[in-house]
Amino acid sequence: MEKENVDNKLNLRENNSYTNQEKMKAE
Repeated sequence: MEKENVDNKLNLRENNSYTNQEKMKAE
């Protein structure tokens, strides 16, 4: 269970940075 939480946090962080990159491209 603990490891899953860590994996989820890493995935969220990757998704956030990816979304930010896409926003920069759009502008």
